Amino acid sequence: MLSNLRSSKFYTLIYIFYFLNVFAGIFFSFGIPGNIKAYNNSSSSMAPTIKKGDLSIVKIRNNYNYKSGDIIVFFARNDDGKSSIITHRIIKLGGNVYITKGDNNPNGQEIVIPRLIIGKVLLIIPYLGSYFSFLKTVFGTIFIFGLFASIIIATELENIHFILNSEN
Repeated sequence: MLSNLRSSKFYTLIYIFYFLNVFAGIFFSFGIPGNIKAYNNSSSSMAPTIKKGDLSIVKIRNNYNYKSGDIIVFFARNDDGKSSIITHRIIKLGGNVYITKGDNNPNGQEIVIPRLIIGKVLLIIPYLGSYFSFLKTVFGTIFIFGLFASIIIATELENIHFILNSEN
C-alpha cells in the first residue's frame, strides 16, 4: 500500500512541501540576500490591510527616505520596558521623526526615530505568519519534520519488506 504512495505524485509533493518548509524556515530566520526578511504580524493594529497572523515581507533599509503612506516595521518599547516589533503606516513626517499609526488604531500614534526602523513592507502574505510561528516552536518543528520523516521511513520500510519477500 505505501509502496504505491512512493511512486505517486503525492510522494513527490511531500518532498516538495518538505523542502519548501526547510527553505521558508531558513528565510524566516535569517532573511535572504538583498536585505529582505519576513515578520509575523502579531496584532490587529493594521487590520484590514495586515491582519494578525499575516506574514510581512520587509525590505531592510538603512536610508531613511520613507514617505507618508509607507508601511514600516520598527522597534518600539513596551510599557514593561521590553522591546517589540511593530508594523504601522507613516501618517506624517515630523522633522527628523516619523509619525505612525496602525490602520485599526483610532487614536494611537507612535513617534518613530529613524534608527529604530527595520524596513518597509513590500508584500503581505495572508495567514502564513501563523504557520511560521507554529514552525518556530519546538512542538511545531518536531511535528512537521517528524511527520515528513515518518512518511518517508514508513514507505522505505515497506519497500524493504517487499524486496525481502519477493526474493523468497
